[in-house]
Amino acid sequence: MSYPVSISLTREASASRVQLIFGFLIALPDSIVLFFKSILASIYMFLACFTILFTGKYPQGWWEYSKGVAITSAQLQAYLMNLTTKKGSESLVKIDLAYPGSWSRLKLIFGAFFLIPHFFLGIFKAIGFIFVHGISFWTILFAGTYPEGMWNYAYSFYRFTTRITFFSQLLLSDTPPTSGKAD
Repeated sequence: MSYPVSISLTREASASRVQLIFGFLIALPDSIVLFFKSILASIYMFLACFTILFTGKYPQGWWEYSKGVAITSAQLQAYLMNLTTKKGSESLVKIDLAYPGSWSRLKLIFGAFFLIPHFFLGIFKAIGFIFVHGISFWTILFAGTYPEGMWNYAYSFYRFTTRITFFSQLLLSDTPPTSGKAD
């Protein structure tokens, strides 16, 4: 059974040294705009909790807006993780997410409990990512490429965290898998 969100990213042949050093500054304007969009998405999510409790459905307009913000955030995250050199509408990150239609009221109430194994696993994956990211920083700086094995680990970690984020933002009704494997 495949998970209802598809996340794909093509590995680029070379990495940008400028992005590596100044990426956070280049991404700052997008981050500021995303911050304000996220405020409205958070309000929609809060209101959707009550809507889901009473009707079992997330209003589709609110969901579409929140989905757009979450995808933009995920694309920016991939850029800041040096997985891609493009951001915004040029991003190589493709995320396909369909409106689920109905939500389980029990998952809404107990959703955080379903994520407990993911949080413990995420701690270990994050520690691994910190090492991979630190080593790849120097490799990109001197060689101009992201080592393939390290890129694959970082991409797996990215998929893992993105799926958890989408579930916790009520964009998905299915609990995410604990692996970061492709769909």
